[in-house]
Amino acid sequence: MLVSALKRVAVLAQDRSRPVRFKFEAGQLTVLALNADHGEAREQLAIELKGSPVEIGFNIKYFQEVLSAMVAERAIIELGDALSPAVLREPESDDCLMIVMPMRLD
Repeated sequence: MLVSALKRVAVLAQDRSRPVRFKFEAGQLTVLALNADHGEAREQLAIELKGSPVEIGFNIKYFQEVLSAMVAERAIIELGDALSPAVLREPESDDCLMIVMPMRLD
C-alpha cells in the first residue's frame, strides 16, 4: 500500500530534490507532496504507531528505492526526530536493514 501511495504522490514531487513530507500519527501516515504549479498530492494510510508522532521529509525517489528492494509486504519504519535517519526492516527477517536519510522541508 505504501509503495502505491508513493507512486501517486511522486507525480507532483518533481522538484530537483523530490521532497515529500511524511507525517506519522497514531493510526495514520499522511504522505504529502507540494508543487507550486500544480497543487498538492496527499495520501493517507492506516499504520500502527509505537512512540511519539513525528513529521519528517524524504526524497521520495530514495524512499521508493529502499521499499522496492524489500521482499516483505509490510515494513517496520524506525524513526527518531525529523533530522534522524529512518531505519526500515522487514518484520520477519533480520537479513534486511535499510537506512534513508531525511531532508529539511523548511
